[in-house]
Amino acid sequence: MNLNRWRIRRDAFFGTVKESHSNHRILAGTEATEHLYGPVDVYEFLDDSFPEFDVSVRSTVFKEFKKRLREVKPSVKPSGGPSEKAMYASIVDALNYICENAVKNEPLPLQFHVSANERKQESKGGYRIAPDIAVLPSSSTDTYWARSLGFIEVKATENEDPFRRYRPDLKNTPTMNQAEVDSWNQLQEYAVVSFRAAPRCFLFAVGVFGNVARLFRWDRSSMLVSGPIRYKTDPTPLIEFLVGFASHARSGIDESVRMPITGPAERKLVKEKYQEAFTSRLLPKYEPLHKGYNDLVVDSTFIDIPHAEPADGVADRFVTIGPPLFCANSIFGRGTRVWLAQKLCEDREEAGFVVVKDYWRDRERWTEGNIYRAIYGASGRAFGVARLYHDYDVTADPRDRVHVASGWMVNEKLGEVVFKDLVHHRCILLSVGIPLWRFKSTRQLLHAIRDALKGHQNMCKNGVLHRDISVNNILISADPGAENEAVGFLIDPELAFADGMKDKDGELRNLTGTYQFTAVKRFQELNCEHLTWHDIESFFWVLVYVILRHTICEILHDGLKIKGYQCVPAVFTDVPGDRQLFVTDKVQSLEVENNTPLSQCIQEFALLVASHYLSPHVRERYAADELNLLTHQRVLAIFDKALNADGWPAEEDDGPVPFTILETHTVRSKRSIAENIHNAVAENSKQRKQNSTASKRTLANAFGLRERHPPRRSKRIHIEDAKEPEPAPAPESADKDDIKPSKRPGRGGLSKVKSEPKAKNIGKASSTRITRSRASCKGSKAAASPGDHRTRSGKRY
Repeated sequence: MNLNRWRIRRDAFFGTVKESHSNHRILAGTEATEHLYGPVDVYEFLDDSFPEFDVSVRSTVFKEFKKRLREVKPSVKPSGGPSEKAMYASIVDALNYICENAVKNEPLPLQFHVSANERKQESKGGYRIAPDIAVLPSSSTDTYWARSLGFIEVKATENEDPFRRYRPDLKNTPTMNQAEVDSWNQLQEYAVVSFRAAPRCFLFAVGVFGNVARLFRWDRSSMLVSGPIRYKTDPTPLIEFLVGFASHARSGIDESVRMPITGPAERKLVKEKYQEAFTSRLLPKYEPLHKGYNDLVVDSTFIDIPHAEPADGVADRFVTIGPPLFCANSIFGRGTRVWLAQKLCEDREEAGFVVVKDYWRDRERWTEGNIYRAIYGASGRAFGVARLYHDYDVTADPRDRVHVASGWMVNEKLGEVVFKDLVHHRCILLSVGIPLWRFKSTRQLLHAIRDALKGHQNMCKNGVLHRDISVNNILISADPGAENEAVGFLIDPELAFADGMKDKDGELRNLTGTYQFTAVKRFQELNCEHLTWHDIESFFWVLVYVILRHTICEILHDGLKIKGYQCVPAVFTDVPGDRQLFVTDKVQSLEVENNTPLSQCIQEFALLVASHYLSPHVRERYAADELNLLTHQRVLAIFDKALNADGWPAEEDDGPVPFTILETHTVRSKRSIAENIHNAVAENSKQRKQNSTASKRTLANAFGLRERHPPRRSKRIHIEDAKEPEPAPAPESADKDDIKPSKRPGRGGLSKVKSEPKAKNIGKASSTRITRSRASCKGSKAAASPGDHRTRSGKRY
């Protein structure tokens, strides 16, 4: 079974339980192992990360660079062990000095800020965490690390380097021990929070482990790790990294959605439109993304959106109303962010709200806009389905290195498709909706789900199967009149299958969706095709999810009545059998307080779902027309019967009940991070030997992880003690002032080059200019001018 598009939420029970900090960190580390490519040669890392930049780096101050970096030393704790805290100030001093002096008359616009003790909590239940050093723009006064350009994590010794025992020449890659796994998880958690805090196309970090440093790069498709840098002996790669980091694509920050609102008219508009949206239940009560730092206007931004049919090339400008309505927890994959936005009209005509969805799409699949157009067919719209305004790729260049993730590049290196080829994409909808859990009444809730199911039926009539029915993908209409009187509608058909797509059999066998709402049968029969009734079953789980969480209801369990919200962890776990037992046995005792029509509707809907899950000996008692009963017509008939029944509570007494996140976690198995990375090394080492088309240099220094089977699970993190001999550290040359060349076959590093003496400067120290050359075509050589030395030349992919 292909799991490439299987979207498992990182919060195990879809926001049901409060996730512990330790579990949050472990999950971040686990996910990153599935997207790892590396360690690669440090110059390969730099070539891939910073293509086509040209800068001259002075080496006359190189001696001072080394001197300051040699001051980076841990202190000794009272207990006798090394302490990293003493390293912070010397690292900041050295890096700030390099940025000020590396390029003549052109200081790098970076500053370094010790953030280790500034553990500001994220809003909405975040964690108090902080890396040791934040990398900020030189002009920035905002020192919050998660909104910084990048970060640096410092460890006192090399023993905490996650890859310290990895060498390309080792026959068997050793498994990581506990300290190495902890460092890995820590780095990944900082990256996760950084992607949540600011819109990014990619993110860089530096890990300093005693006398060794490594470079890290994350984007939506993969994570790249460099080989070790002996920065005290040869800081060349570190200097080049800083120059590239400061020069390339705003260090990964997505400038297309980070445009500050400064004009008084626009600031006033944001505040007025927020109040309007809040009153209409389109937006929740405003909470700053980071308490004590932001306000409503700071959390809003401009977005320029090209015309659907560009005639003059002029884009429309929209302003978002506050922070994103939704922001993906995961670094990898679609990375969806959703805003409520307002078009800015020059003639001051009134424009309605729109929804802007920003995400990274799979290049091989239809765009979301094309799927919407297939849903609409010749009529141009469909009842119960959102209305599209426009969608577009942020870049038209298929080999763009900012708004196209690195998956395509890594796949070319490996000679096969391992990582997703993702393109930055935006989709703008005219349909504006209210989340299901903000219903005015349970009758409105049921009506909205009913009309969305009707929309699903309309999709299927036009040959489109949604495949991701979830609580987030059904909305209550903010303006039913604009939706052809639909009280609710469907959104997010990005994972849908439409007639005309290639590989129909493979597509429909892919396991897609959000697992809390995915049909149980998809887990029981892993090779079965996704059918219409699987989507209809997902509507049942959406309804039950909202009812259990946001109404006063009870259910019988072992003869005792328990509250509905207490059942949520037991039902919406990652064990599909629990949901099957609920629908075949428990749900018939579910009673919503003072709401007979809704209680009966759920029970009747459950009987239709259960008709697909009867045991073989029970199925023998039924006629064929009494089994497998989930159809649009039957479910719509149940909904219509309930909506037309008497006995609904008064609307003013029937709003949603707030749901309190539970404090306990159901025990779940966790994948072994150390084992995953170990397998990554072994599997891709084998692939490198078999692959004759990829570069030998690349394959000799790279490994990655490919997911070809369902996740392996164990009850604890597997830790092994180091048994392989540790690589001997490179000899330090702290007492020598000469500049050592980087060990790079076929390419020079920073080296001392004699400049031609001038009459006026006889007896004075000579200087060296170190030039980072512009990337050139394969096989060409850049000519070096007298007195220059080309440190390396990049490749154009």
